[in-house]
Amino acid sequence: MSFNKNKIILINPPGVCGRFSVKLSFLPLGLAYLGAVLRNNGYDVFALDASVEDFYNEKHCGQLLIFGLSTEGIKERIRQINPYILGISCAFTVKYRLAIDIAKAAKEVGVPYVVLGGPHASAMAKEILENEPSID
Repeated sequence: MSFNKNKIILINPPGVCGRFSVKLSFLPLGLAYLGAVLRNNGYDVFALDASVEDFYNEKHCGQLLIFGLSTEGIKERIRQINPYILGISCAFTVKYRLAIDIAKAAKEVGVPYVVLGGPHASAMAKEILENEPSID
Protein backbone atom coordinates (compact mmCIF):
# COMPACT_ATOMS: atom_id res chain seq x y z
CA MET A 1 0.00 0.00 0.00
CA SER A 2 1.33 3.43 -0.94
CA PHE A 3 1.10 6.29 1.56
CA ASN A 4 1.42 10.04 1.33
CA LYS A 5 3.62 10.78 4.36
CA ASN A 6 1.98 14.20 4.74
CA LYS A 7 -1.48 12.71 5.36
CA ILE A 8 -2.60 12.64 9.00
CA ILE A 9 -5.99 11.91 10.54
CA LEU A 10 -6.90 13.02 14.07
CA ILE A 11 -9.78 11.17 15.70
CA ASN A 12 -12.06 11.95 18.62
CA PRO A 13 -13.56 8.54 19.62
CA PRO A 14 -17.30 7.92 19.91
CA GLY A 15 -19.08 9.49 22.85
CA VAL A 16 -19.76 7.75 26.15
CA CYS A 17 -22.26 8.64 28.85
CA GLY A 18 -24.42 6.99 31.48
CA ARG A 19 -27.45 5.21 30.05
CA PHE A 20 -29.80 7.82 31.45
CA SER A 21 -27.58 10.88 30.97
CA VAL A 22 -27.69 13.60 28.36
CA LYS A 23 -25.45 12.94 25.36
CA LEU A 24 -22.81 15.66 25.01
CA SER A 25 -19.88 15.91 22.65
CA PHE A 26 -16.98 18.33 22.50
CA LEU A 27 -14.09 18.17 20.04
CA PRO A 28 -10.97 18.07 22.20
CA LEU A 29 -9.20 21.41 21.98
CA GLY A 30 -5.87 19.58 21.95
CA LEU A 31 -6.80 17.92 18.62
CA ALA A 32 -7.73 21.30 17.17
CA TYR A 33 -4.43 22.86 18.30
CA LEU A 34 -2.43 19.91 17.01
CA GLY A 35 -4.28 19.95 13.68
CA ALA A 36 -3.64 23.69 13.25
CA VAL A 37 0.10 23.34 13.94
CA LEU A 38 0.40 20.37 11.58
CA ARG A 39 -1.53 22.15 8.83
CA ASN A 40 0.60 25.30 9.24
CA ASN A 41 3.67 23.09 8.76
CA GLY A 42 2.52 21.61 5.47
CA TYR A 43 0.71 18.46 6.56
CA ASP A 44 -2.60 17.38 5.05
CA VAL A 45 -4.75 17.02 8.19
CA PHE A 46 -8.18 15.39 8.48
CA ALA A 47 -10.31 15.53 11.62
CA LEU A 48 -12.87 12.85 12.42
CA ASP A 49 -15.19 13.49 15.34
CA ALA A 50 -16.70 10.04 15.79
CA SER A 51 -18.93 11.23 18.63
CA VAL A 52 -20.77 13.64 16.32
CA GLU A 53 -20.81 11.69 13.07
CA ASP A 54 -23.74 9.27 13.21
CA PHE A 55 -24.72 10.89 16.54
CA TYR A 56 -27.96 8.87 16.78
CA ASN A 57 -26.19 5.52 16.45
CA GLU A 58 -26.34 4.15 20.00
CA LYS A 59 -25.07 1.00 21.66
CA HIS A 60 -25.80 0.06 25.27
CA CYS A 61 -22.85 -1.44 27.10
CA GLY A 62 -23.74 -2.23 30.70
CA GLN A 63 -24.58 1.07 32.38
CA LEU A 64 -22.94 3.06 29.58
CA LEU A 65 -24.32 4.41 26.34
CA ILE A 66 -21.83 4.60 23.47
CA PHE A 67 -22.88 6.89 20.65
CA GLY A 68 -21.54 8.03 17.31
CA LEU A 69 -19.74 6.43 14.41
CA SER A 70 -19.19 2.69 14.83
CA THR A 71 -15.74 1.11 14.70
CA GLU A 72 -16.60 -0.24 11.24
CA GLY A 73 -17.64 3.26 10.12
CA ILE A 74 -14.39 4.70 11.48
CA LYS A 75 -12.43 1.94 9.75
CA GLU A 76 -14.10 2.81 6.44
CA ARG A 77 -13.22 6.51 6.84
CA ILE A 78 -9.61 5.57 7.64
CA ARG A 79 -9.53 3.38 4.53
CA GLN A 80 -10.86 6.28 2.39
CA ILE A 81 -8.35 8.81 3.72
CA ASN A 82 -5.42 6.37 3.78
CA PRO A 83 -3.30 8.30 6.31
CA TYR A 84 0.35 7.72 7.14
CA ILE A 85 -0.20 8.72 10.77
CA LEU A 86 -3.37 8.41 12.83
CA GLY A 87 -3.76 10.25 16.14
CA ILE A 88 -6.46 9.37 18.66
CA SER A 89 -7.54 11.54 21.56
CA CYS A 90 -8.05 9.76 24.86
CA ALA A 91 -9.15 12.56 27.15
CA PHE A 92 -11.08 10.27 29.52
CA THR A 93 -10.32 6.81 30.85
CA VAL A 94 -13.87 5.74 29.99
CA LYS A 95 -12.95 6.19 26.28
CA TYR A 96 -9.73 4.16 26.48
CA ARG A 97 -11.16 0.88 25.13
CA LEU A 98 -12.84 2.75 22.26
CA ALA A 99 -9.51 4.41 21.43
CA ILE A 100 -7.76 1.01 21.40
CA ASP A 101 -10.49 -0.43 19.14
CA ILE A 102 -9.84 2.43 16.71
CA ALA A 103 -6.08 1.81 16.87
CA LYS A 104 -6.59 -1.89 16.09
CA ALA A 105 -8.89 -1.02 13.18
CA ALA A 106 -6.27 1.40 11.83
CA LYS A 107 -3.58 -1.28 11.96
CA GLU A 108 -5.94 -3.75 10.23
CA VAL A 109 -6.22 -1.40 7.23
CA GLY A 110 -2.45 -0.80 7.20
CA VAL A 111 -1.88 2.59 8.85
CA PRO A 112 1.88 2.65 9.57
CA TYR A 113 1.81 4.83 12.71
CA VAL A 114 -0.91 5.12 15.35
CA VAL A 115 -0.45 7.46 18.31
CA LEU A 116 -2.62 8.02 21.36
CA GLY A 117 -2.71 11.34 23.18
CA GLY A 118 -4.56 13.12 25.95
CA PRO A 119 -4.62 12.91 29.74
CA HIS A 120 -5.22 9.16 30.00
CA ALA A 121 -2.50 8.35 27.48
CA SER A 122 -0.05 10.69 29.22
CA ALA A 123 -0.76 9.25 32.67
CA MET A 124 -0.56 5.62 31.51
CA ALA A 125 2.04 5.91 28.71
CA LYS A 126 4.38 3.15 29.92
CA GLU A 127 1.57 0.64 30.47
CA ILE A 128 -0.09 1.44 27.14
CA LEU A 129 3.12 1.08 25.14
CA GLU A 130 3.99 -2.19 26.91
CA ASN A 131 0.53 -3.75 26.51
CA GLU A 132 -0.98 -2.38 23.30
CA PRO A 133 0.84 -3.41 20.12
CA SER A 134 -1.51 -1.29 18.00
CA ILE A 135 -0.07 1.91 19.55
CA ASP A 136 3.25 3.18 18.23
